[in-house]
Amino acid sequence: MSYSQKIRPSIERITDANKQIENVRLNSAQGASRAKINEMFDEAKQENDDLIEEAREEMTGIMPDDEDDMPAFNAWLDEDAKPMLRGTTKLLAVVLGIFKSAVVAIVTIVAGPVAGAVTKFFVDRAGEVWNFFKKYF
Repeated sequence: MSYSQKIRPSIERITDANKQIENVRLNSAQGASRAKINEMFDEAKQENDDLIEEAREEMTGIMPDDEDDMPAFNAWLDEDAKPMLRGTTKLLAVVLGIFKSAVVAIVTIVAGPVAGAVTKFFVDRAGEVWNFFKKYF
């Protein structure tokens, strides 16, 4: 199994957990106050920080014990893992932008179009996540 395949579950947990976080936050965004919005984003940031730390521990855990395997592992870090982590960060930034747009739409639009804004968010999000996984896996 390649190193990328070993950390794929960690990356998937980050994107899946964010999807759950976003779903809860979008559903509670209607009628939200500034304090409630700040709380939503603070909680999401903390949950992301926890997931990133978990991924760090997993990546450290897949380091080879045999020194002879370290050159291949280091090459994988430089060629695959670093771009993958940068890609994950960029993906989350894009998803956050989509999320913010959806929150603004929900807060400013009457109840009828809310479902459309939420649906658009998840469709756009799914496309970004799909493109990311196609690129790296």
